[in-house]
Amino acid sequence: LIENWWTTSNWPDFYFDKYTTIKIGPHWLTKIKVNNTENFNSPIELTATHKNQTLARISATEIHKPLSIITHLPPTNLIIDAKKSLYDLDRFNNQLEIPKFNFFPGSARKFADDAYTILWFPYLLKRPGEGMSLGISSEILEYTNSRKSLTLEHHQNNKIDLKMFSQYWLAQQKTQGTFFLNKSKEGYQALGVEATKITRPESPLPITVSVGLKLRGLENKPNSNHPTGSFAILMQPKKSKYLCLETSFSLEKSASNSGIQYDYQRYLATIEADIRTDSLGFTFRTFYGSLASKKHPESATFQPQTLTEAKIRIDENSLERSEGIISINTDMFFPLSLPINPNTMVLPNSIQGRLFYDQGWTSTPSLALKSFGAGFNLPLGGDVVGVGPVSLINITLLAVLWKKLDDTESQDPTILFDFTGEL
Repeated sequence: LIENWWTTSNWPDFYFDKYTTIKIGPHWLTKIKVNNTENFNSPIELTATHKNQTLARISATEIHKPLSIITHLPPTNLIIDAKKSLYDLDRFNNQLEIPKFNFFPGSARKFADDAYTILWFPYLLKRPGEGMSLGISSEILEYTNSRKSLTLEHHQNNKIDLKMFSQYWLAQQKTQGTFFLNKSKEGYQALGVEATKITRPESPLPITVSVGLKLRGLENKPNSNHPTGSFAILMQPKKSKYLCLETSFSLEKSASNSGIQYDYQRYLATIEADIRTDSLGFTFRTFYGSLASKKHPESATFQPQTLTEAKIRIDENSLERSEGIISINTDMFFPLSLPINPNTMVLPNSIQGRLFYDQGWTSTPSLALKSFGAGFNLPLGGDVVGVGPVSLINITLLAVLWKKLDDTESQDPTILFDFTGEL
């Protein structure tokens, strides 16, 4: 066991291979076969229960041999390592009963490794260049093994965002799929799917590959609907204690349709450096977007305030879209203490104050944009063995304190906030 533990990056996953229960006179005989994915021959404890009443416990030094338990009642549940004395990659297959469900808000007081955590809540949000909006979000989490989420947001002027997301992460193998529907206030709409997978998780330079299909168009104009395909590569070297570097490149290309014949390509590139010390953190992000086109819809151009692209948090309602854009985003993080009840899923030691400065340049039309502000992050999540605090939802509130659009300068403060962590 020790040799496997130290010489490989694999983790054991104990599970029931098979079991049978038969009645013998006044007693019940249960025969069990336990196994694990990495063939670690580790001693384990097996517990038999009947309606939450413990019937028997046995210890086994060699898990590959069949085990037997004699009880005076038929077991309704069998549990591997009920005391959680061993590290197990996936505890959801350690018992016969369906795992419990913990709700937040509700019964969830921690991020359980053997029960489903269900997060649900309505929320208000205010993103750059948009009015106040209403959203509802729900997630089903199987600890860090998988997560499934559904988010619906309704913005002013009938702007709608619907997103369904599924992620699987086990033994460092990460795959995820996303379905989304977006409708903007200008009538632009997009429907699509995207699949993502880490292709080299064990290498010094893991590579994440994403492919997607999207249907773009204008509401109430069916002949404007046209498909596009996208391909993206993200490279993220192994994190050091103080530095995390991430680089991504993506291409979206239009395809022909039976209506308007569009012909364009969208090129996007992002470089992000995350620098951390014991008390401070800095994030530097650069985005480049360019549109090469013979004929394109307005929705293919770049909106400077889109958080997943240029991310210029200037909060202006009438910014024109552009065929090309470059932006630089700088954020500084520092510890912040807030009076938070510890019996919640809030991570009090991970609450951060923030300062940010954004700058960007657009072409066609040519604009120079700058903004500065402050705020805080309030993360919800839990502690994960061997990893530390893991944030599931990041509540962000920012105040834009100063902004400049070409030669027009303003110090009238505006407020931004959302629950996605994109701010």
